[in-house]
Amino acid sequence: MKSFPFQITYKGKAVLPFTNETQKECFFYEVASKRPLSAAIHHHILIIDFQGNQEEEKEQLKKCLIKTLDVLCKRGKHYVSLLAYKKHEGLVRVLSSIRCDHASYKMAEIDQLIEEATQLTCQGPLSQSLEVALELTKRLKEHCDAQHITLFTDGFSSSPIGEAGEVETCMQLCRRCYEDEISVNLIALGTYYDSQFLKSLIQDSSSSELLHVEQIADYEGAMALLIARVEAISKDKINVQNKTSFLCETRHYYTTAGSIQGLSEKGINLLVTYDEPLQLLDTKVKVKKQETLSQVIPYYLYQFGAYLVKEGDIETAEEVIAETGDIATYKKVCSIYSTREKGSFFKELIQLAEKPQKRYKEGKQIIDRQTLKREEPLCLLEILSIILNDAESKLFWDYSYPYERIGPAYRKEELAYAFIKPTLGYGEIEKVYIGSKKLNIGVQVKINGQVEELKTHLKLDAAVYREYNIIVNGNLNTKYLITELSRKVRAQLRKQGVIKVAFKQDKKVFHKLQLEKLKVVNARIIEQITAEQVAGYLYELEILKLRESYIRKYLKNIFQPMQPLTKKQLKLYERFHINEKGLFETKQQGLDYSLPVSYYKAEVVEWKIEKFPKKKLEDEIIEDYHLDHLKPTAKQIKQLQESLSELKQKKQLLNNAVQLIRIGSTLMNKPIFNWEHTVIKPKRQATPLAEGNTVVGECMHVSTVQIQDLFIKEERYILMVTHH
Repeated sequence: MKSFPFQITYKGKAVLPFTNETQKECFFYEVASKRPLSAAIHHHILIIDFQGNQEEEKEQLKKCLIKTLDVLCKRGKHYVSLLAYKKHEGLVRVLSSIRCDHASYKMAEIDQLIEEATQLTCQGPLSQSLEVALELTKRLKEHCDAQHITLFTDGFSSSPIGEAGEVETCMQLCRRCYEDEISVNLIALGTYYDSQFLKSLIQDSSSSELLHVEQIADYEGAMALLIARVEAISKDKINVQNKTSFLCETRHYYTTAGSIQGLSEKGINLLVTYDEPLQLLDTKVKVKKQETLSQVIPYYLYQFGAYLVKEGDIETAEEVIAETGDIATYKKVCSIYSTREKGSFFKELIQLAEKPQKRYKEGKQIIDRQTLKREEPLCLLEILSIILNDAESKLFWDYSYPYERIGPAYRKEELAYAFIKPTLGYGEIEKVYIGSKKLNIGVQVKINGQVEELKTHLKLDAAVYREYNIIVNGNLNTKYLITELSRKVRAQLRKQGVIKVAFKQDKKVFHKLQLEKLKVVNARIIEQITAEQVAGYLYELEILKLRESYIRKYLKNIFQPMQPLTKKQLKLYERFHINEKGLFETKQQGLDYSLPVSYYKAEVVEWKIEKFPKKKLEDEIIEDYHLDHLKPTAKQIKQLQESLSELKQKKQLLNNAVQLIRIGSTLMNKPIFNWEHTVIKPKRQATPLAEGNTVVGECMHVSTVQIQDLFIKEERYILMVTHH
């Protein structure tokens, strides 16, 4: 009879949080391999699915790949393959099953190959790279003990996920990998990756991992971690008869009886069963006297907390981390909302599990979630609100900021003129806009520059408006803004530690607002808000829109502003394509199909008022402003203009308040409304995918609720957003 390959030691039991409302009795077991660490030969297949528009990013990726190959070279007689998508060539086998040693590297000229690959890197269909990776595994099946695929992605896709069966094809290919005992691990960069899709690819494997990295430079460390882990995985399994169990090292929660994989040959594995002792199919576990659990329980709680964060169950993660007594970590878990924040905190919890010396930075104490006051620092949305509502404070955009636009690119009308924008200095942000559908926040900047006539090199002062997204899909998209603050706001932000060093330019005092250090939202955004209040805001917002529309329409019909420009000035402006407001104008001529197209997923959540009594309110507005018999005197026109200005300001403030609540509740997954009915309805875009965005699955979830006399509706769906 084959001997059992593991030594299992019972460590003890304890009652611990399991869900946000329940506790379970946890039984702890150490599982150690009896076999010596094998000198196995491994084949690592690296897939690069990365857009990389900036030279700095390409250079970082090249260095990381070369360092990763050096790591493999030091670990033994392994093999490595590298697949990448190159512009105009498609998927390229940059390295194909070469030995990990300096002689093979030199012969293959890996530095030059990686240089060429990273300079022209782009995206391609993920299914294609997985198919090629599987082909490569067949070539070395007889020569290697284990093979591993690691995908590095920034989340953009060359084909819309959900179209043409791409999702199912990728999942089938991953299942084939697991059937052939090939591990698949994922490294996701930044904020645009679809975590749900990536997690679905590895859901059938208990030993696969999805790691988040903030920047390309972190790829090297993530790869070193994965290489060390996958090379230590034992091929031996244990057959567990318990219905539920959790393996800490892989952070995999099992919901059925069966084999547990991914056990490490190196070191100790901690296995946890719930409500009953460990039951094995092929051996018995000896129960010894309970040992101290002072080291075991914190290790488990941090690992289980990491699993919950990865699954998006933040409320239960709060309960689990509270059990550790780690004040600093508990404060963090209570304020993670975006994809980036969850990914970073997931990594931090793993580090806290593995390195006890990094725990309890603010001390250890019994945490009562009901009474412990959580004072979250000011979030980005609150700071923007403070600055915008202060008449003496302003926001500026740094002209030298290397902004990377996210979205479709349009061809401009070919003109004999070019707008020259300043390369240094700051442009005032005239408007912060928060959309009513996506989880985006943008700013509008007036850029003062010059229009040059290319033939004569004559120049004329002009301006353009540019829009920049500082938040995209709930994630930070801009690292900093420049501010000019009143004494009151400066003192408030300095007290919160948001601003520090001031600098002078053109006799003005500026501060750099570092957005990277801020949370996008916090619990205060929705803490004191009721559904009745938000419903009232939505109704009032519709009234303000209607009032503004009627006054604007009336003024347009009766009032023509005086022309401040002479005929000579107008003629010169027309020649340089500058309008009467001094803005340089060019016409868009459709999407630029010469650029490669990729896509990313964006969540859409829109709140609406149903059965809005528009006709009744129209009559009231006409009566209120006497629009049906108003004589257009100068005094009355001025009064209407002042009313219009007040309405616009009031509407903007109320809309911002509503949209901040909508974004906050969506990111925190804490609904404002208690929906009475939810149905799935068809939802299609009017334009083809190549010319715009498309709805994933061509359907949306429509939820409704009646609050007093108001009928509130929410439409929720996922968009594949076109990006050039």
